[in-house]
Amino acid sequence: MEQMTVGLLVKRLIEACHKDPSIANKKIIVADDNEGNGYHGMFYDPTTSPKDVKANIDASNGLYDSIETNPNNLIILG
Repeated sequence: MEQMTVGLLVKRLIEACHKDPSIANKKIIVADDNEGNGYHGMFYDPTTSPKDVKANIDASNGLYDSIETNPNNLIILG
């Protein structure tokens, strides 16, 4: 499985909304890991600043299940 990019996520969401406009009003949940062992709601705007991405990762339980680890190449959804 290839790791999702922002561009691909936007493309998939636009496609889904074109197929069914009611999707735009649905709530977002995200997988806890790359195997879908659990799910949780998404509550925050994307964190896009590499400094903030690094600070959030450092203040958490860390980064796992990510092919990319460089904060300059990551954003946080959550």
